[in-house]
Amino acid sequence: MTLLTACNTDAQEGVTTSAPIEENTLDNEGNEQQLSTEVEQSNTPLVVDGEPENPSPASQLSKEKIVSASEELDYSIEHLSNFTLIAEEPGKDMLVYNDNDAISMRIEVFPTAEVAFTDILAETEDLTVVIAPEGKYKEYDLSTYMEQHSDIISEASYLVEYESDRVVTVIYEANEKIVRLTIYDDYITDLASTFLEMGFTIH
Repeated sequence: MTLLTACNTDAQEGVTTSAPIEENTLDNEGNEQQLSTEVEQSNTPLVVDGEPENPSPASQLSKEKIVSASEELDYSIEHLSNFTLIAEEPGKDMLVYNDNDAISMRIEVFPTAEVAFTDILAETEDLTVVIAPEGKYKEYDLSTYMEQHSDIISEASYLVEYESDRVVTVIYEANEKIVRLTIYDDYITDLASTFLEMGFTIH
C-alpha cells in the first residue's frame, strides 16, 4: 500500500489548531483499517461446507499407488494413480499428470557401468543454461528427500523459473543407476514436490 503525504509547507503554516490534523489522522487510520480488512478478506479462500471452493490440485490427488515398469529402460517407479507412465522417445519416458499432460516429468536412467555421474552432471548444467532466462538458474532444495533416501550417493538439482511456469531438474545416483528427472510444472498446479516423491522411488 502506498501512502501519499503532503509536502506543502505553506499550507502547513496556515493551520493554527491541531484539531483538523487529528481528525484527518483518524480518518486515514480508519481508511487504512478498512482497506487492510478488505485485502485480508480477498485473500481468504471461500469455504463451503468446511472445504475450500477451489482446492489445489495437490490436495485432490488420489492416495492409490501403482508400480509401473518402463517399456524400454531398466527401472520401475511407484506413482499415484493420477499419473501415467509413457514412453516418450528412445531413452526417455514421461510420467504425465492425467488432468493436464503439460504437467509432467521426463525420466532418464543411465547404468553407472556405462556413464559417470560427473558426465551427466556437466551435460545437465549445459542444458539448464540453455533453457534458463539469461542463463540464470538456482538450486532446488532436496534436503527433505535426502533425509529419506540414504541409498543416494550423489545428487544435484536445478530450478529454472519463468513468469508462471518452472522447470525442476534433478539428477541422483543410487543402486547402480543415475537418474535424471526433468519436471515441467506451473505455480498453480504446483506438483513438483509430488513428482519428486515419486521420482525417488525409481529402482
